[in-house]
Order: sequence, then structure tokens, then C-alpha cells
Amino acid sequence: MKLSTNFTLFGLNVKAIQAYLKEQAKDRRGVRITCRGDLVYIITAYTAFKLPSVLYADVIQPVTFRECPADGVTIISAQYGFEVEENAPDLVDIFKRHAPNEKPVERTPFLQDIPTGKKKSGLARLFHIGTTPILINADYDSMVNPVQFTYHGTTRGYSPVYAVSASDPTISVIMLPIKPTAEVETLCKKMFSE
Repeated sequence: MKLSTNFTLFGLNVKAIQAYLKEQAKDRRGVRITCRGDLVYIITAYTAFKLPSVLYADVIQPVTFRECPADGVTIISAQYGFEVEENAPDLVDIFKRHAPNEKPVERTPFLQDIPTGKKKSGLARLFHIGTTPILINADYDSMVNPVQFTYHGTTRGYSPVYAVSASDPTISVIMLPIKPTAEVETLCKKMFSE
């Protein structure tokens, strides 16, 4: 598997983001999008994005084929495209609750082969806070340029990684983790113990 490195627009890999959102949008309720002020929030099962609304046309509209939702309106993937969701949860609150920013997270060059289903496997990028490992699906990791983003997390439980653009903090991505194996935890303790 070749990981994409086509970074454009403030360090975002637009092609990877669009491909991921198109895949998630195949599921009813797989993608939720709302606009609040000058920001757009996109929530899926495994990632969440916060972008300035001016980027909606370039990044998100090719997936939804709809204009940016009005302020406070949420659209959701449905059987025949995207539609307005009545009584939608507050995506801004969900994003803020799941954006850990307690400690800096270090991204490593190490990729871990992980089982993903029947005779299939995938890759996960190893991140860490001290000796605590955090595995993130390599596809999610490839959505942002590591040179242009800083990473944050927490050591409580399995921490998501919160990537924030160094040039524009209104651009950020939350990536949910994969449970590390005992082998990865042991290796991380050996490599990163002080």
C-alpha cells in the first residue's frame, strides 16, 4: 500500500480526505457536517475535522455536492446523498470534548502492521506520549502533513491524536486510535523510557 503524500491547502491532503469522506458517506449517518460561524465541523466514526468555512468549496463540497450548510444546520450522509438532519447533536460540542490537548504527542517514523479483518491487514502509525503508545490508522495520518501540524493527546485510556495546523489553528483533525498490542506497549516502553 502506498501512502499518499499529496499535501495542499495548509498541509491538508485534500485527495486523501475526500476519498475517506466519500467512503464514509456510503453509510447512512456516516458523515455529519455543520457550520458554526466561520468554521465547518465534519464528524465521522473515526475522525473529525475543523476547517475554516472558506475551505468548504475546495475540500468538502466535492463529496457532498451541496453548498455549505447554513449556520447551525447539520447535514448528514443518507441513502441518496446528503440531507438536513433534524434534532442533530451539537457537533461543535462533540468536537471540543474529543479534542485532547493536554500533552504534546510525538509522531514516529514507525509503521505497525495491524489485522483489519478476514485475511487483511493495514498499517498504523506509532505516536507516543512518553512511553505510552498511540496507534493511528496510517490512512488518517496521511491526511495531514506532519511538518505543518502539531500533535496533542492525553495518557488516559486510548487517546485520540489531535492534529492542529501550525500556521492556522482553526484547521485541525482528530484521529481515533487503535488499541496497541502488548508487544507494541513493551517496545514503546523500551524505546522511549527516560
